[in-house]
Amino acid sequence: MRNGLWMKGIVVGIIMLFVGAAFTSISSTEKSSVNMAFIPVTDNESINSMSYEKCNCNNQTEKYGLGYIPLPDWVKPTPVKEPAVFLTELDWRSYTYNGVSGNWLTSVKNQGQCGSCWAFAAIGCLEAMINIAYNNPNVDNDLSEQYMVSCVTSCNGCNGGNAYYCYKYMKDDTYPNDGALPESCFPYTSASGSTPPCSNKCSDWKNKLVKKITNYGTSRGSSQIKSRLSTGPVCLSFEVYEDFYDYTGGIYRHKFGNSIGGHVVVCVGYSDSGRYWICKNSWGSGWGENGYFKIGYGECYIENAMTYCDFLVNLPPNLPSNPNPQNHATQVALDTYLSWVCNDPNHDSLVYDVYFGMSGSPPKVKTGQSLSWYNPGTLSLQKKYYWKIVARDTYGAVTSGPIWDFTTGTGDDSPPNTPSNPSPPDQATEINVNTILNWTGGDPDAGDTVTYDVYFGTSSSPHLLVHNQSGLTYNPDTLSNSTQYYWKVVAWDNHGAYTNGSIWYFTTTNDPPNKPSLPSGVKRGKLGEATSYSSNTSDPNDDQVYYLWDWGDGNNSGWLGPYSSGITVIAWHIWETKGNYVIKVKAKDKHGAESNWSDPLPITMPYSFNKPILKFLELLFERFPNAFPILRHLLEWKNMKL
Repeated sequence: MRNGLWMKGIVVGIIMLFVGAAFTSISSTEKSSVNMAFIPVTDNESINSMSYEKCNCNNQTEKYGLGYIPLPDWVKPTPVKEPAVFLTELDWRSYTYNGVSGNWLTSVKNQGQCGSCWAFAAIGCLEAMINIAYNNPNVDNDLSEQYMVSCVTSCNGCNGGNAYYCYKYMKDDTYPNDGALPESCFPYTSASGSTPPCSNKCSDWKNKLVKKITNYGTSRGSSQIKSRLSTGPVCLSFEVYEDFYDYTGGIYRHKFGNSIGGHVVVCVGYSDSGRYWICKNSWGSGWGENGYFKIGYGECYIENAMTYCDFLVNLPPNLPSNPNPQNHATQVALDTYLSWVCNDPNHDSLVYDVYFGMSGSPPKVKTGQSLSWYNPGTLSLQKKYYWKIVARDTYGAVTSGPIWDFTTGTGDDSPPNTPSNPSPPDQATEINVNTILNWTGGDPDAGDTVTYDVYFGTSSSPHLLVHNQSGLTYNPDTLSNSTQYYWKVVAWDNHGAYTNGSIWYFTTTNDPPNKPSLPSGVKRGKLGEATSYSSNTSDPNDDQVYYLWDWGDGNNSGWLGPYSSGITVIAWHIWETKGNYVIKVKAKDKHGAESNWSDPLPITMPYSFNKPILKFLELLFERFPNAFPILRHLLEWKNMKL
């Protein structure tokens, strides 16, 4: 009993000593700086959400508008892959990319009192990404913010919005009329806070669209932001306080004043040595550092919401080629089909207009077909025919092919042999993903040459991949695991006669995900409270993966996911009973192939604090997680029994 009182006295004394020192330290810190409202966020810390749900978009007491509204929960983040090593300094205003140096940003603009920062940030980022796509910092397209403010129905015009919806609108919502408009087609007139209708854009706006955005998404955290900045500027949101309006230079850190609302800007770089982000504002070039500002890491929730986009220069289709019948061919079969090869450098889908007839300027006989062959019907004996192909991609870019010709024969030609003896065999399974296709062919007419069209894909009506090849093999490159592929071969002779082969199919093998890493997390937790653990794995086929956690108490998480291969995932669990447990996790891919269980992580779940003085210590330890090491050791030594 006396020993218990003695121990209680020592612990209470230590508590009073440490608590007094802690509050003295807090008091002195508050006296030296008022900049404690926002603690810098690291990737290992939780990231809080902004405290507001809608913007104070038109601040009438100031000449600068805001406009950020956070995304709803149903918009899920799309994390980007992170490099092994990050640059320590980056500034796209003075950067060498692909051997070209310059300022990849366009000029600073002014949103006025309209709550349209979201549109200016989205367009400012897109303008820079266009420069980068062209590998020319001086392209400097001046795009229309008004098009976003007036036409993006998912946002609220001058009453706020989100850059994410701009990219969604320009890529997905208006297909096939997607893209951005030049400033000249829809000039900005919302500086005073009014929003003109979408119909005010120029009448020929469909012909002026700047294409194309190929990808967009949202993520958070400093490492994610730095990863995307390595490929171009991004949009960042943050909370604006009254003192931000007074910024004239240096590194902004919140000192005083109330929250005004949310704002979105273009982040163009960062400095690890100075611990700040470099951002382009939309309040004109007379504000801040010529329209730019620096903001400290972790300030004002600056790492909470990033939006990004990718832009690809839209090139026209390649020139149609490899005509069959061959150009100037003679003795062509009367029932010949016309076929050709045409690809798109951006891998866009193509449609074709077919021109065909006995005139040197053949008329159009088919418009907008997706097939790369055409049946002209039964032809006349010993007549000369002319034809050409015009290719068009999904963004309206057009390429016109040359005019070809051929002359029909007497009708005595025999078609080629039917392609046969496929390898892999028809309906084969467990085929290696690096397989080579081969078959047998030939022609019954001596002296005839034979070429082959190869159709291949995952559809039971496979697409033409190669035309007019002479060989009897085809390499489809590395295939996907656990996938069924279909293919067929069409044989053509030099007179235009052809024979269709059968449609064959085979199924490839599948590799399961690798064994997940040892679960990471605390080894001693508290009963009745959610505790998090993390792990990661990769899939040999880069498939998305699901995770199953075994918590060691008779419960499991069920399959969680899917997640991208290589991404670290977090799962939570609550233990209700004191004891020792073993946590393990395994993964499966989208095809159902399961990995081995991870190595086990032993943990202990002691009783939670249940005495008044220990409740006080629990709150104290949570408030100061790195303080009181001696006290923590004593309490652990006594097994929390006072």
